[in-house]
Amino acid sequence: MQQEQLENYKVAYKTFKFAATEDGLARETNFELDKNTVFVTGFQLGSDNKSKLNFRGSLGLRIGGDTLLENGTPCQLFVSSVGVAVEKRFFPLGEVKPGNYKVELNFQDEDNAIAPFEAGYTVYITFAYLLPKDNL
Repeated sequence: MQQEQLENYKVAYKTFKFAATEDGLARETNFELDKNTVFVTGFQLGSDNKSKLNFRGSLGLRIGGDTLLENGTPCQLFVSSVGVAVEKRFFPLGEVKPGNYKVELNFQDEDNAIAPFEAGYTVYITFAYLLPKDNL
């Protein structure tokens, strides 16, 4: 998107979370984006226990009915360290149209000796998206 077009939009962020409460959990979670969303531009994964998310988790992601990540994509591809500037921790998606504004996340927890399950952990997914300035 060209710079003059970007001036018509405001970047917004929305975080969703869910708990991985059992070893081997397979979970489909649905979220809804703001109805004024023009484009989804990126996402960030996080957790209250990053090593578990990094070594145990995989996901699939659909936005507006379009598959962006196939089920089984390792979470470790998207978990960034604190050594990365906050604004750079987002995985860029380009300009994904929100379609029906639904986000479908398929999460799978899998056994891993490096990060035993022990207790549950929380998974956070934050989306960066564009809203029209005139609707704010």
